[in-house]
Amino acid sequence: QPFTLTSAATGQATMQWRKIVSGTTSNYGVLNDQDTTIASSTLVDSGLYFVQYTLGGTCGTAVSDTVKVTVVPAAFVSTDPANTTVCQGTTATLTATTQNASGFAWTKNGTTITAGGNITITNTGSTQSVLSISNATATDAGNYRLIAQNVGSCVADTSAIATLTINAKPAIASTTLP
Repeated sequence: QPFTLTSAATGQATMQWRKIVSGTTSNYGVLNDQDTTIASSTLVDSGLYFVQYTLGGTCGTAVSDTVKVTVVPAAFVSTDPANTTVCQGTTATLTATTQNASGFAWTKNGTTITAGGNITITNTGSTQSVLSISNATATDAGNYRLIAQNVGSCVADTSAIATLTINAKPAIASTTLP
């Protein structure tokens, strides 16, 4: 995700955004306007930034307060849940693995579902979410997805669709013989 650092100065000042690295400053781009944009931010872009204004002639320089930038890694689904077929009355399990996730949501046919009744959702840290449907019935069949998100991140990732099929139990018709 991109981010933009913005500043404004009065008079004929040139501005240079700087980043504090290990207690020292490093140039982070020389611009003659108020904005500098990091087009594709990564974790190394986290840190303290400030602007150094150089005033025309012999007027010297001025330095802004620092601004703290924290780049939060985006969550993503690394292994999609698989299509699953179970018999009616058994337990269906869908599992997805993720990276950098702090929150999970499962959907069925585009609608968010929650734990309760015959549905159990188990999340293991930031790496896995398991949806279990016990005593599955035909109404549990559908298209399921996992949405992984990270607090503070602007982006969520959605898994591919996993289709859950519930096969009916075989029925035996009995007849009465004369």
